Amino acid sequence: MNNNDHKNKLHAKIHEVWRRHLRLHAVLGILALFKWFALSLGTCVLIDWLLDLPALVRGIISLGIIVFAAFKAWCLGWINLKTFDPVHNALKIEEHFGNLKSLLVSAVQFGNNKNEGTENQVSGHLCELTCRSAEKAVSDLRTHETISFKALRRPASMACLMVAMIAVLAVLNGPFLKAALGRFMTPWSTVAYPSRTQIKVVGGDITVKEGEAVSIQACITGIIPAKAIIALRTDNGKPRDHDLKIVAEECEYNIKSAFRSFEYCIKAGDAKSEWYCVNVISAPKITQAKTTIKYPEYTRKESLSSEALTLTVPEGTIVSWELRLDRALVKGSFDCEGDQPVALLLSPDGLTARVTYTVASSRAYQFSWIEKSKQYAFESPKHFLQVTPDKAPRVELVSPSEDLYAIIGRKIDLAFIARDDFGISESAIIYRLNNIPEKRVQLTDSAVVADKIYQSDWDYRQHIKKIKIGDILRIGIEVKDHFPASVGPNQARSRIRRVTFLTESEYIEQLQKRKRRLLSKLRTVYRQERAAYEVVSNLSSDSESFQQSCMLEGVRQDLIKERMNLIMARIKYLIDDINANNIAAEVQVTDLQSLSRQLQKISTKHVEQASAEFRQLAQLADLDTADVSVASHAINTASREIASLVLQLGVNYAMEVLAGELQTAIQIQSSLHLKSLDLIAAPDGVSAEVIAGQQKHLAIYLKLLLAATKLSACDVRAHIL
Repeated sequence: MNNNDHKNKLHAKIHEVWRRHLRLHAVLGILALFKWFALSLGTCVLIDWLLDLPALVRGIISLGIIVFAAFKAWCLGWINLKTFDPVHNALKIEEHFGNLKSLLVSAVQFGNNKNEGTENQVSGHLCELTCRSAEKAVSDLRTHETISFKALRRPASMACLMVAMIAVLAVLNGPFLKAALGRFMTPWSTVAYPSRTQIKVVGGDITVKEGEAVSIQACITGIIPAKAIIALRTDNGKPRDHDLKIVAEECEYNIKSAFRSFEYCIKAGDAKSEWYCVNVISAPKITQAKTTIKYPEYTRKESLSSEALTLTVPEGTIVSWELRLDRALVKGSFDCEGDQPVALLLSPDGLTARVTYTVASSRAYQFSWIEKSKQYAFESPKHFLQVTPDKAPRVELVSPSEDLYAIIGRKIDLAFIARDDFGISESAIIYRLNNIPEKRVQLTDSAVVADKIYQSDWDYRQHIKKIKIGDILRIGIEVKDHFPASVGPNQARSRIRRVTFLTESEYIEQLQKRKRRLLSKLRTVYRQERAAYEVVSNLSSDSESFQQSCMLEGVRQDLIKERMNLIMARIKYLIDDINANNIAAEVQVTDLQSLSRQLQKISTKHVEQASAEFRQLAQLADLDTADVSVASHAINTASREIASLVLQLGVNYAMEVLAGELQTAIQIQSSLHLKSLDLIAAPDGVSAEVIAGQQKHLAIYLKLLLAATKLSACDVRAHIL
């Protein structure tokens, strides 16, 4: 027998050992796969039975069970499934017997060296001797002793035990086993575990219109408990449980108005239904609105785009809506109160609606539409079209601002301001001399613009030639707007100004009357200033309302100053009127200018000083340093100077002022007398020089007062008595 025959027998024996090794570990892997698959599946079935896992979770768990069981099979058996390696397997055999001293490994390696062409490096006789020895060593080798299947006993026993348990479960509760396998083998299915109580939900998934009632009913059979539970959840929120009474094997849950989609399931005894959906079809909502407003021609305004649905527009406006909705429509209409519905123009996809409407009056409106999915009809919230009626224009004469007394030939400046919502279309000057018919002069000047003063160059002297003393000229302005009413545009007239033509002497007489009216207005100012003096004279910094009183008195001085400014403005008007008539009245002009200067002095020097003092006193932090004497003196001085102006009217017209000033003088004199007595009793008080100065000031004022009245001291005393 040659060397090759010895090598083939050796390899055959080693190959037989390798095949037994493969069978052993393949079976170990299969048993491990079955074991861990069954254990994992049983555990997950128990958890699922207790918690009712969702389909997605069951699917993930099923995949995890397969991966985990395969991993355990690999680790416990399949990891040893390798390709045939003579050297490796020879080494395993030598490890089993332990006394071959690498004989098998050497023989296998000598055989490999010969195949690789290295036989010349090793003695042929040595190789043949080694192969014979190895063949003889393995001739009596039993493969079942080398690779023992005893390692299969425990895994096989575990597998048999599990098979027996599954068989028992199949016999005792086959539906449960079937449901468990179905829920994990096909996790997308809706298989439920068998229970002693059965629930049959009537209707299942429900679709309703937003705002309508929903009734959920279920039939309970088997072992019927006293009550059932319905769980409700919206979106991914936490379920909320509600108890249901079971009557005649039925339970019912009612919702009066549903405004939101939700899911529900019913629990009774050991049974639990699937999760069903109540799909609430909500009203189509406007996601984007574009409102195009086309104003009527009389407004002379350009079209406007807006997103608002409640609008305020002029009468006759054409409004176009373009609405983008979140739900498709099959039909819709524009419903305006008191008017016929207007059909909406829908886009092919039903998501865009358009409509156009001419606004004639203020009305509420809404949209009615039928959604596409279930043909439910809805109405949108109400919106409003507020119509702004076209107002009549307004016109005001700026010049002349009042009725005039004029000398023949006087120039009259004519200026007016017209106002209207949408501009002035026509304007005209209307005039009438005495009782002759009214005449009109149309103004074609394009400078007549609303809300701006228009200065006309119209001259009455060119239109009225024969004016005489005593004539009365009435002048006004008439304007029209652009409103296209059936009876013509709206029109309005200004107040009519009267111009009375007088002689120079008559004019001066009227001037004196107006001057006296101005002086008579000063009596009101005088009363207010004297009342303020009385209040200020009694002010004490210890009073809780001291600062509030100072603030109020400061405001009163500001009001007095404003009234004096109005009188001064009136004086300026009289002076301008004299100059406009171009007459020689220097004395009157001088008197008016002197009166204006005196009032200006009183206003800026005394009244304004008193106001500033009061405001400073109202903001003082330390009231111990508060002194109202400066403000009191300023008010007293202003009252005296105003009184001297009022006395120009004469005693018969100024008795009140004269009596008030004399009473104030008596009060001041009494106060000085008391101070003199206090000086004798307490020399450390007010100095004699201060009292003497105040007495001197009072004497000077009384002298001026008596001179202003042009009466002797006796005449004054007689009037008082």
